[in-house]
Amino acid sequence: MTSAVFEKAFALGMENPRGMTWNRHGSRLYIMDATTREATQFNVAGAVDPLQLRYEPGPGGGFMGETEQWLPPGGEGAPVEAVPETGARFYRWSDGRMDNPRTDTEIAVDTVVRAYFESDGGVPIDWYQEHGFFPGEGASWAHLDMEDPTAKGMPLRSQFIAALDPNDPVSRFSITSLAIGPAIMIRVQPVRATRRYTVEVSADPSAPDGWDSVPGLVDVIPGPGDTALTLEAPALPEETGVFFRVGVRVSSPEEP
Repeated sequence: MTSAVFEKAFALGMENPRGMTWNRHGSRLYIMDATTREATQFNVAGAVDPLQLRYEPGPGGGFMGETEQWLPPGGEGAPVEAVPETGARFYRWSDGRMDNPRTDTEIAVDTVVRAYFESDGGVPIDWYQEHGFFPGEGASWAHLDMEDPTAKGMPLRSQFIAALDPNDPVSRFSITSLAIGPAIMIRVQPVRATRRYTVEVSADPSAPDGWDSVPGLVDVIPGPGDTALTLEAPALPEETGVFFRVGVRVSSPEEP
């Protein structure tokens, strides 16, 4: 710190349980008590301004802890925990961190961090909000996972995974072409670069664990902006099977 007086000002603020606000005018720093509205003035010529550390909740949850903190440069904040609503769970922070609760240290600039939440079934609450879906009275975000508002025969959780429009009854995941022998060629749509597509084959779909992944067609990634994907592989031995299906999963934040 460049000013011992400035350090004293921070100490006063941290000891004030009723909250405070900062107001800087040139070489003077005012600390105002949020309850009594009483201001204390400090001469802070040559001192640096305090930095703001703010936490914002996404839909589906809130926080425990101080969501707006003022820190000296290089300072350490107080712990904050993202708390999900019923039927939801914490997913990640906007800066990619996964730890919860979190404590930020060595703050160098004003920082805003957002918490993301998802349903118990793994659907981002932002996706539900974007498409206008909210839990009804007595329901939770987890209840939405199993709803089928446009009667597609496909719950909302599956529609999210398949990258469909849940408000459009004709938005469906489809195999638009299929050619088997000598090579395998399957074309599917719609696709998205944040999904991974795997072709599986079976000789008896009713058998437990009767499906095997086709070599070379596991976790295939569409190109950016692609709306359809062609999955191709060399021919399989005849005894491998004649039933095919395409599996879809959402890529994790750690994947490219």
